[in-house]
Amino acid sequence: MMYLLGTAPVKDKAEGFTWIYRSALQGNARAQRDVAIAYLKGDGTKQNHEASFQWYREAALRGQPGSQNRLCDWYLNGIGVESDPVIAYAWCLIRQRAGEHTYIQTQLLILNNALSAEQKLESVSLAEAYKTQGGAAFVPPHSRWFANQFRSGELLDAGKDVNTPRIKQSSPCDSGHWVESILDGGEMIKLEDNSLWQVDSADTADSSVWVTADSIVVCNRKLINTDDDSSVEARRLN
Repeated sequence: MMYLLGTAPVKDKAEGFTWIYRSALQGNARAQRDVAIAYLKGDGTKQNHEASFQWYREAALRGQPGSQNRLCDWYLNGIGVESDPVIAYAWCLIRQRAGEHTYIQTQLLILNNALSAEQKLESVSLAEAYKTQGGAAFVPPHSRWFANQFRSGELLDAGKDVNTPRIKQSSPCDSGHWVESILDGGEMIKLEDNSLWQVDSADTADSSVWVTADSIVVCNRKLINTDDDSSVEARRLN
């Protein structure tokens, strides 16, 4: 991370990526999530959403909360993977049990209203298996429902750029952000989209311990850090 962020003697993003990749290969969940972010941003390596998804999934299976959030969102919206609302619902349920946030509540409500009883039963079964086996249970890349759609021909021209129809959302939250920098002891937070947020004075104790690349969900005037299960009230300045 020092090479990536420039806190080492020389800023070298390719070298930084090499080191976090080595750690990820050894099973470090936080490093796996950092590799996923690097692929998502094209930071030290070529941008690759499919590779980003695969590393988010590895980290999520090892219990990394921000990655579980990301799978809930990406499976629902078909980012880096074909959309599969059944698997999306399962990951939302897994994340909810680890620590419930406004964003997850909204996604669960959307999916709960959209899925059939049979689809929800499969999702609940997967989430329960993950819980009872201590997080080590294998959650498949796609659901039985998804596989059946392909077999029945309902998903046509299956390929990397083909997704199932997306579920229309009305979420007040915006996921997919991360901390670019923390300023003035947590009083200001800059996100990767260059947006600058002024944190409420009552919450700077929380934001001051956030670190660069933490995953952030923006919900109205609240920044939710899905990596350490904290949130702060904040006002966007630009």
